[in-house]
Order: sequence, then C-alpha cells, then structure tokens
Amino acid sequence: FRRVLFRSLDLKPSALFLVGRWDLYSNGWIRGGRLYHPTHFLTAQPTGDATRETSRRALSKAVPETLASIRSSGIRAAVIFPPPLLRDSVTNRRKQPSELEPTRAEHLENVQSYRDAFSQTDSVPVLDPTDRLCAERCGSSANGELLYIDDNHLQAKGAMLLTDDLRTTLDALLSKK
Repeated sequence: FRRVLFRSLDLKPSALFLVGRWDLYSNGWIRGGRLYHPTHFLTAQPTGDATRETSRRALSKAVPETLASIRSSGIRAAVIFPPPLLRDSVTNRRKQPSELEPTRAEHLENVQSYRDAFSQTDSVPVLDPTDRLCAERCGSSANGELLYIDDNHLQAKGAMLLTDDLRTTLDALLSKK
C-alpha cells in the first residue's frame, strides 16, 4: 500500500481519493457469516500474528499517518467508505432479502473501528453510503431492482444512488486549500 501511495504522491496530483474495503482490515474477510482465510488482517509489527485486534490498532495508527503524509505533500484527500456488507451474496437465490440485509445498527457496529480511525483526522471529506443505503435495514434492492452484484459491490443502480453524495464530496475536496 505504501509503495503505491508514494508512487501516487510522486505524480503530484492535486487531489487523491482513498478508496478501500476498509472492513477487510478491521473485521477480516467475512462471507456468509464466516471468517475466511486469508483474513486480510494487518499488524504494525514485523513479526507476530495478525489478528482482528492488531489489525484495528494498525489501521488506527496508519490512517492518520497516511493522511498526514498526503496533506504534507500539498495534496488534498478525500475518503470513500464501502457500501454496507450484506450477509451473503445477492446471487444466493436461497436467501430472502431479509436474510441478506444487515440492520443499520449491525452495519454501524461492524464499521465502527474504521470509522474511528478516519475520524482522528481533521476535515477530510468522507463519502459514507450508509445514509443512502440503510434505513432500518441496509437494502439489497430498491423498487424491485438489485443494488448489488454480490455481497459488497454495488451495480450501476446502487452506485447511482450515491451520485449526489459523490458530487458533495468532490466539491468539498476541491474547495479545500
């Protein structure tokens, strides 16, 4: 990641979006309610186990440091949070939407650690799709059309729901000095 980041900084962009499936680093790769291997956990130590706790600590430390590096290079930054993770893929025809869709409270609990990591930074615009995609439940469809192509990627219909939020985030990013 750092190698890609520093290569990006060498290009001297005026602005940079940090986009990631941050929940992989804070909770591991969960599919169908199970933690898969590889977990995608991080650690700040060169040796030792990478666990959920070490990953959350590493993310909490690395996010503010990374954003500070970007800003100290004179580059504006914004963050895009991933859409809510469904409990299983929308392609699983054996599941009803209610079995796929987490509640808003469950989603917020699952993303709290990476939201906390990003909240340590001052005034970085964040596009968080939670409000658009979650009322009481985080919907997998709207008006009879699927919003996702699997358990975590939006298809065009879902992405279009975020158009105004993306415009707002982009405006906030470009208005920063």
